[in-house]
Amino acid sequence: METVKEGGYKLLEMIKEKPCSKLLNSNKEVVGSWDMALEWAESVWTPEMKKAGLRYLAQVVPSSIYATLTIESLIHRIDKVLEIRTFKEESDAEEWLLSVE
Repeated sequence: METVKEGGYKLLEMIKEKPCSKLLNSNKEVVGSWDMALEWAESVWTPEMKKAGLRYLAQVVPSSIYATLTIESLIHRIDKVLEIRTFKEESDAEEWLLSVE
């Protein structure tokens, strides 16, 4: 839980320092579930990121099925707040982000 929050707050800090509407979040190295942080991601992190200007989130999914399922669960919780897409490769995620807005 603390690792997820630490990373989330770091991303928030970066967006606040240099506002942007698009984020590529690579989770390729994530192993295991982080579902204990879903409530925090939905109720705290997502609203703060949107307030800071984020609109598009490209998630690169890991090979771990548990981490991927957690990302899918997050998407179901916040897909009305941010436009989110998942990708297997960072290059595809980057291509999508460059194509929007």
